[in-house]
Amino acid sequence: MVELIRAKGCNVYLVIINGKRYIVDTGLPGNERRIAEVVRECDGIILTHSHFDHMGSAYSLSKILKSKVYAHPEEFEYLKGVKKHEYKGLIGAFARFYESVKKPKYLEEVESVEELKDLEIIHTPGHTAGSISILVDDSLICGDLVRCSIFGGNPTLSSKNFNWNNEEYRRSLKKVLKVEFEKIYPGHGRVIRREEFENLLKRVF
Repeated sequence: MVELIRAKGCNVYLVIINGKRYIVDTGLPGNERRIAEVVRECDGIILTHSHFDHMGSAYSLSKILKSKVYAHPEEFEYLKGVKKHEYKGLIGAFARFYESVKKPKYLEEVESVEELKDLEIIHTPGHTAGSISILVDDSLICGDLVRCSIFGGNPTLSSKNFNWNNEEYRRSLKKVLKVEFEKIYPGHGRVIRREEFENLLKRVF
């Protein structure tokens, strides 16, 4: 089961599977108490990638819930503040400024998502080197692989200004197309039906 938790910055999801509860992404800094009021305890916090609008509350939330944080190993150095993401263009410059204002707190420890045996984790690099998607029954939580406006309209791709590697990103889109699912839960915007995703890729490829 996948449930949306209202938060600032990005969509935050509660995943319940095999009796375990996981929080996926945490949004911007300052969401920790809002999320903790909804999820009193969990078996782990999973980050789809290390951009600040997804990991901003991870440190504080992990302290409140006394929970481990999981991510792909390619994201570890970014989550710990050792490396910084590069954003491009004018919108990228705005993102860098906004990140400097919000000042996410970096993590001290991160565990590998490879340890989560009860979840199907799919490595979908491109947006970042360690971006992941998570398959839960007939639903795919995809981080920023695709997105959709909360006001409606067709799903869109992630902006090239924020992608780590656009060729890898396109390969990950094709990779996900081979996965069986009915709904996509994106990092931004409403739920996307599989048919909408397929139509998007037909326009792209």
